[in-house]
Amino acid sequence: MQNLMIPSRGYPPAQGLEQHLDFSYPHDLGMPTKGGMTFGSVLAALWRHRLVFALTFLTVLGGAAAIIFSLRPSYRSDAMLIIDPRQNHVIDVQLIQDAPTGLADLNFVRSEMQLLDSDELARKVVVSLHLQDNPEFADRPSPLKNAVSNLLRFAGLKFSQPKKLTPAQQVEKTVVAYQTRFQTFNDGKSFIISAAFNASQPDLAQSILSAHIAQYLADQRSAKELVINKAEAWFSEQLAEMSAKLLHAEQQQQQFRDKNHLLRANGETLPSRQLADVTTQLADARADLARKEARYGAIHGAGNSPETDTAVLSSQLIQRLREQEATDAATLADLSARLGSRHPQVLAATAALSGVQQKISREISRMSASASNDVAIARADTQQLERTARRLEQELGTTSQAELTASQIDHEIDADRRLYDDLLTRSKQVAVQREMQEPDARLASAPSLPLTPSFPQHGLLMAIATSASVLLASGAALLLDKIGDTPSQSLEEIEASCGVTGLAVLPRVRLSRRRLRFAMAPLSYLAASYQTLRNSIWFRCLDQQPRVIVFTSGLPGDGKTTVSAFFARSLAISGKRVLLIDTDLRRSGLGRALHMTPTVGLLACLRGSLPLEQAVTQSEELGLDVLGVERGLADPHNLLNLERIRDLLTEARRLYDVVVIDTPPIAAVDDALPVAALADATVLVVRWGKTPHQVIRATLRRLGLAGANVLGVALNATDPAKHASNLRDLEAYRPTKGSMFLERA
Repeated sequence: MQNLMIPSRGYPPAQGLEQHLDFSYPHDLGMPTKGGMTFGSVLAALWRHRLVFALTFLTVLGGAAAIIFSLRPSYRSDAMLIIDPRQNHVIDVQLIQDAPTGLADLNFVRSEMQLLDSDELARKVVVSLHLQDNPEFADRPSPLKNAVSNLLRFAGLKFSQPKKLTPAQQVEKTVVAYQTRFQTFNDGKSFIISAAFNASQPDLAQSILSAHIAQYLADQRSAKELVINKAEAWFSEQLAEMSAKLLHAEQQQQQFRDKNHLLRANGETLPSRQLADVTTQLADARADLARKEARYGAIHGAGNSPETDTAVLSSQLIQRLREQEATDAATLADLSARLGSRHPQVLAATAALSGVQQKISREISRMSASASNDVAIARADTQQLERTARRLEQELGTTSQAELTASQIDHEIDADRRLYDDLLTRSKQVAVQREMQEPDARLASAPSLPLTPSFPQHGLLMAIATSASVLLASGAALLLDKIGDTPSQSLEEIEASCGVTGLAVLPRVRLSRRRLRFAMAPLSYLAASYQTLRNSIWFRCLDQQPRVIVFTSGLPGDGKTTVSAFFARSLAISGKRVLLIDTDLRRSGLGRALHMTPTVGLLACLRGSLPLEQAVTQSEELGLDVLGVERGLADPHNLLNLERIRDLLTEARRLYDVVVIDTPPIAAVDDALPVAALADATVLVVRWGKTPHQVIRATLRRLGLAGANVLGVALNATDPAKHASNLRDLEAYRPTKGSMFLERA
């Protein structure tokens, strides 16, 4: 027992382990994996039901092969069309807009595909080739229908004959059959359209596809010719109307201008042009007046201050006089310095200087009078131009309303003239395009002549049929295997299927937010259930009542920890000294349920570092001693051996009346087997509606190999309202609250 194989990691979580169809052990096919069936379990299920698998496979494959090889062959002719919407197309009635002549996008390709697939085009091909009379498109009764008809005729029964179709109905029926054989395809990225047609004869498929494409191209040409004819008629009508309208508008325009004297010169009316000229002249006159006034002011100022005479410097006469004045002044100064002020030469020089200065004054006066006269003339010219401008402005204001009306008339005439020119241009384009129109599609690849049938592809269909046969046969075998081993629903089913005694049916315990409610009312349904479990155990051991009782399960989540805790609690209530031991060294479920992690416990006892009396912990909730698992690294393979467990149980028998042991699930690890081998009795906990019978059988087989004394199974977590057991009849014994049983603990 010391060489039991124990995985190095903790056992898998409870979710999903209940759904294993096949249960095996380390020395068999390997531990079950999380989340579903293993490959080995599937192979085992298929091998168990190999006869069903073989019959299903052969039946499905044979029927599929018979159908495949009875199918009528079909030949596929292919062709390719390229759509070119960039050609010169005739514009429809919206010719007054400058819209593009084509839409070179994939929407145009999709539209052409719809035309190729249209019923109208198919109807034309059917009628032109007389396909409604072709046996290819006639109904062919199936062998099954012929067999049924012959059987009815042999039995003397009458059945109605199908009603004969009219020629029009026969054509429509042929069109429907035609459309099922014709396909088009475009990858959405190019302007290539692939067309194909299927028929029972290669030449028939090619000829029908050729006729279909030829009819499509002919319809395109006819449609464009119809558009051209309509466009030419529309152009002629519109040009005649526009010409008459334009002539009438121009006549009205000329009459209005003559009436309102709106004569134009270079695109402008005469008053506006005169006003523009006068305004320009007025600006020049005002500038000239300002310039002359400035000159007059400068000359007039120079006459008063000869030493600042800058306005008259441009006069050559004044310049010579100034030079003479400077010379005479220099001579006078020299003579005065040498001869004195009264010398005759000095007096002569003084007289000469005075004469030159008088000449300068007279010249400046003359220039000032001339500048004043120029200013007066310029002012008079400016005033005359201002009066003329005001008069022209008044005249222009009186004709502004008439000019506005005339401008609106001009705009309307210009718009009509542009429209007329545009219509005339497009009319000429229509005349040119009549001889240039081509379909928007051209044949890129002619319809092919198929050499081999495209359907049925016997190899591919047989491969698919074989795969489907394997899947269906596997599904049938697995379904039969699943149906043949259902989860546990009652003790009767477990006893009949697994050959083990049913001890008790235990109810589902409600969970609180923090922990299990281990309170057990004496008259509760819960207390009665565990009393039944105690009695069943004692009845199974009448010679000697067991003192060491092990609770284990096949799968995690079956509730063995809850059952062991409640069972120990029921014994403690009856007055016995009870010790509850948790031997799950990998995942202490009892510690989580009691929210208890002792500092010393089972590991210390197994290692021999502490006696049992000092390692136990008093549980106030259960009212008994608990030997839990303390924190720390533990090696279950070395600690849970027969010698250490035997020493521990010997000490526990000496101190307590009953020892209840909670062990790990056997489906995950074999840690429970050494403990069960040394215990007086072992109870297997099974979860209602979850634990499969095959798991129970496998667990019992493992416990039997370990030599455990398995008393039976306890069906845990049942719902009294749904459980098909006589326990629900106990409801009759509690008609009033508190009379005998209480539903809740």
